[in-house]
Amino acid sequence: MRLTRQQLILLAIFLVVLGIRLFFAFKAPHPTDDSSYFNLRQIESIRKTGFPIFNDELSYSGRFYVFLPLFHYLIALFSLVLSLDIAITLIPNLLISLVVIVGYLCAKEITKNEEASLVAAMLSGFLPIILYTTVNTLSTYALVLPLSFTILLCLMRLGQNRNYTLVFIVLVLLMAFADQSILVLLLGFFVYLFLAWLEKLSTNKQDLELISFSTIFVILLSLILFKNVFLTYGPDIVKQNVPQQLANLYFAKFNIFEAIYQIGIIPFVFGIYLIYKSLFVEKNRNLYILISFALSLSILIIFGLIELKVGLIYFSIILAILSGGTYKLLSDYIKKTKFSRQYPFFVGVFLLLFVLSSLLPSLIYANLATTESFTDSEISAFEWLRNNTATGSIIIASVKEGHLITAIAQRKNIIDTNFILQRDAEQILNDLGTIYTTKFQTDAVRLMNKYNAGYIVFSGIAKKEYNIDELSYVKDGDCFKRVYDSDIKIYESRCVVEEG
Repeated sequence: MRLTRQQLILLAIFLVVLGIRLFFAFKAPHPTDDSSYFNLRQIESIRKTGFPIFNDELSYSGRFYVFLPLFHYLIALFSLVLSLDIAITLIPNLLISLVVIVGYLCAKEITKNEEASLVAAMLSGFLPIILYTTVNTLSTYALVLPLSFTILLCLMRLGQNRNYTLVFIVLVLLMAFADQSILVLLLGFFVYLFLAWLEKLSTNKQDLELISFSTIFVILLSLILFKNVFLTYGPDIVKQNVPQQLANLYFAKFNIFEAIYQIGIIPFVFGIYLIYKSLFVEKNRNLYILISFALSLSILIIFGLIELKVGLIYFSIILAILSGGTYKLLSDYIKKTKFSRQYPFFVGVFLLLFVLSSLLPSLIYANLATTESFTDSEISAFEWLRNNTATGSIIIASVKEGHLITAIAQRKNIIDTNFILQRDAEQILNDLGTIYTTKFQTDAVRLMNKYNAGYIVFSGIAKKEYNIDELSYVKDGDCFKRVYDSDIKIYESRCVVEEG
C-alpha cells in the first residue's frame, strides 16, 4: 500500500523522535533513576522463573511488594528475542514514541485537518518533560502513556465502528494490569459525563455503558489486588506513604513558569486557549473527552493528589493534541484575511517558535537525563559489594540508592523508594539521616546495630542529599574500616554498642 504525503510526514516525525530518543538513551552509561533498577530486577526474575518478585527478602531487609507486572512481562518477552540490554532501552523508547502517532489520530478526530494533526504529532514528540523523565529510564509510563491516549481515541470513535468498542474494552483491561494511573483516566471519564450533562451535549449511549463497565471492573480488580493497601491507608493512599521529608519532592507545588518551560510555550498557550474556547464558546464531544481528562489532572495537581511530574506528563500530551485545534483556527483565520499570501511566512514563524521553545528544550532535557544517570564508578561500587560481602549482608546507602543495593549488589537494604506498606519508612529515613550526619561514632554504631547493617556506602548522592563532605566519625577508632576507596567510599562496621 502506497503511503500518502501526510502519512510519510507522520512516519518521518515518528522516526526522528525515536532516533533522538535512542541516541540519548544509548549515550547514557546507565539509567537515570533508581526505580529503573527495581523494574530491571523484576524483568530478570520473570526471565529466570516466569514470575516477578512479590515477596522480597532484600528490600527493607524483607517485605511484600504490591505492583502490577504487565510492563515487566512485556519487556521480558521482547528480551527473549533481543538481548536484555537492547530490550530495556529500545522497547520503552519505541513504545513511548507511539504517542506521536496516537496524538496525530486524536488531533485528527477534533480538527479533521491533516496539517493541524501533524502539528499536534510534532508537538507530542517533543515535550521537554517527557524527554527528561522517560528517555533514559525503564518506566511503566512507556507503556501506560500510549495505552491511555489510545483508550481516549477509541472513546472518540465509538460511534464510527463497533470494533472500537471491543478495542476499548481490551485496552482498559490491559491498562488495569499495567498501572494504577487508570484511576486518573476513569476520573476524566466521569468529568466528561458531568460536563456533557451540564452542557446538554449529546453523547453515545455506549459512553455511559463502557465507562460504567470500566469503573466497576477496575474498582473490583483494585480491591482484590490492593485490599491491604486500601485497608492500611484509606484515602491517604494517594500519598503513596511517602515520608514527610520527601513529600515536597514527589508532590511539589505547581509553578506556572516551570510548567510552561517543561511543557513548551506553544502547546501550553495553544492548548489552554482551545480549552477556554471549547468550554465557553464551541462545544464538541471529542474535545470534551480530552478537556475532561485535562481538568481532572488539574484538580489532582492543584490539591497535591498526584505526583507533579506524573500530572505534567499527562497534561503536556493533552495540551499538545489540543494545540492542533488552535493551529487550525489560526491558520483558517489567516487564510481568510488579506495576509493569506503570507501564510508560508506564518508557517515559518511557527516552526521557528517550535524549535526554540520545544525542540531545543527537549534536547537539553534529554542530554541532562544522560548526565544525571548513575556513573560507572557508582555501579562498580555496588558490584564490589556483590562480589566481596557475605550473602545476606545489610547495606546502608541513601534512599535513592536502595534499589541499586538489591538489583546490583544483590544484598539487603534498609530503605528504598518503594514506600507502600512500610509503616516505619519515616523512622528509617530519620535514622538514615542520623547515620550520615551525626558527629558521634556511638550514635552511628548504635543505628548500624539496630538494623544489623554491616556496611555503609558514602557516595556523591549521599553528599548532595545530606550536604556533607565526609562521615565525621569514621576517623575515630577502629569501628569503621574503609574497605572500598574510589569516587565512592564503603566502610565496614565492626563495633557493637552494649545496651545498658
